[in-house]
Amino acid sequence: MPSARKSTPVGLATIDYKQLCDGQFSRRWWDWLILGAGSSLLLASLFQIKLSLGLGVVGQVISLQTVRAAMKLFISFFIPSLLTKLFYHVNRTTPASRLAKLRLLAQREFWWLIAAYVASAWLIGSTYLALQAPHTTSMFFYPEGSYGPRYLNPRHLLLSLHCVGAGAVYGAQLLWSERLHLAFASVQQTRVFALKSRLPTVMCQGLRSAWAFTRWFMLAALVLLPTAYFATAHFLSYLVRIETFAYTQNPIFSVTTWVHVVLSTLLMHACWEVQLQSFEVLFTDPMDISTTSIDPNACLVNGLSIARPCLAQYHAFYELVRIAKFYPRQRLQIFQDIDRSSSVWTQVFTQCVTVLQTAQTDLQAKNSPAKSSPLITAESAPPTSQSQVPRPNKGAFISDILETNPAPETPKNPPTLATTPSPSAPKRTPAKPMDGYLFDLALSTVQSSKAGNLMLRRLTNDTATTVFGNLQIQLWAIQTLGHLLTASLREDPFGLVQRDLPKALEALLAYLTVLEEFVRNPYYLATYGECGALADMVFHNTPHQRLHQQAYVLIQQLQNTIYQITTAFYEHLPQYKFAPQYIKRLESFVDFLE
Repeated sequence: MPSARKSTPVGLATIDYKQLCDGQFSRRWWDWLILGAGSSLLLASLFQIKLSLGLGVVGQVISLQTVRAAMKLFISFFIPSLLTKLFYHVNRTTPASRLAKLRLLAQREFWWLIAAYVASAWLIGSTYLALQAPHTTSMFFYPEGSYGPRYLNPRHLLLSLHCVGAGAVYGAQLLWSERLHLAFASVQQTRVFALKSRLPTVMCQGLRSAWAFTRWFMLAALVLLPTAYFATAHFLSYLVRIETFAYTQNPIFSVTTWVHVVLSTLLMHACWEVQLQSFEVLFTDPMDISTTSIDPNACLVNGLSIARPCLAQYHAFYELVRIAKFYPRQRLQIFQDIDRSSSVWTQVFTQCVTVLQTAQTDLQAKNSPAKSSPLITAESAPPTSQSQVPRPNKGAFISDILETNPAPETPKNPPTLATTPSPSAPKRTPAKPMDGYLFDLALSTVQSSKAGNLMLRRLTNDTATTVFGNLQIQLWAIQTLGHLLTASLREDPFGLVQRDLPKALEALLAYLTVLEEFVRNPYYLATYGECGALADMVFHNTPHQRLHQQAYVLIQQLQNTIYQITTAFYEHLPQYKFAPQYIKRLESFVDFLE
């Protein structure tokens, strides 16, 4: 169980949760800088260790060269982390298809991250090579003496291309796979144990990504390195005096060179994974923000009611669920604080129920086409005209680029001349940007073919993810309702919480019903456009639970919470009145107890 929450004798004279949260983020940013400096010094020291020197390795580790290497590594940590701090997000915003993800090329953060990771790869690679392979750090070499002809070092070119490619590929993969999304740990731990628990993930991710890049880079270098060498040498010949042909053999066939490539790749990816995981641990670590305010309850409610989803709102719900689970003194303060226009419990209850109702409304809007459009297969698909194809709801999916407008139907009784209204002045519409026009033109061109339409189809995993963009807040809202209602039997002195028991159970049961309907008939299985029956072929061989893992998590949490409430209030449930549509489902939970 977590330790007792610290309370300040005199809180700050503000209830702005986001302002207090930003102050804590600034302190944690400095904590990360200290952690990065220590990691950089440790890695630079490890580079210097050579067991053949015996005790003399101590003098080699404590040297000016180690300090310079540590400074380079710290800069390589700092640059990507600074951009991670600027571009991280907490809500999921996955595009509809892989082709739609190409819109990332038009975002400035994409190119900033590419440049940052290329610079970081260059610093890490140059530091490693300066300590382990100094002969490859020079761009030019003079095999016939300092007065002889100058040649381009092919090993230096190979390793330079390797650094640029490793940084660019990792930065692109970071945005493509939404690695900048901060995920909160399911188990609350101290910071040290949280970092230790991430070490296997760091090693696994680092090895996997390093091996994937190295094998493709080897193949590309085998084919393209001679061409790249002569092109670079010819370009440099216009700037400096240099021979344009290779003096030594191709470094592709050097085992030592490839050993350095593999080790430097592992080092780069390990450093980047450490940076990402440590950043996520520090910025998702639990914080007691409300206790630093002069009015903790009002400060907590202020954090819950932030209009725009942000990390501060996530921390507010995280703090609320920890209060509901582990801190009876703060729970009692929530129950007793009724000397306001609206009691604190009422405001907390409203925010939690609003989260569930909003998610339920969104899911119903997205799942509505599935109720009227059964899934058809390629064998049983009847020939239908364009007007007979059921259309999904306009709000069924974010930026659905497959959506086409149906042709307007001709009315049965066209208006006569006498009933025709007089024409009005045309409305001015804002001009469409040129980039948006070109993108729409390209989409319409691709959609003209069946192969292009199939390429634009929704992805199963990404589609299921975007349905539950704020999954973590939904889980915390459900847990908060369950724990606060259960604790109110012993701790609520006014009985205010028990009055909202029917509303809480009805909100939980309503969302549970919608989720179960989604699992039985997900909306994206019933969506098809010009390709018609090809929709079944896209999702036919996909594992069922993989498509709905977010829905299964929510269903399990809802069922556990409803069982928790009905078990605690089992003897008091007959005193409450529930809506008729929820009575039968509620009886299934109560009958289980009997």
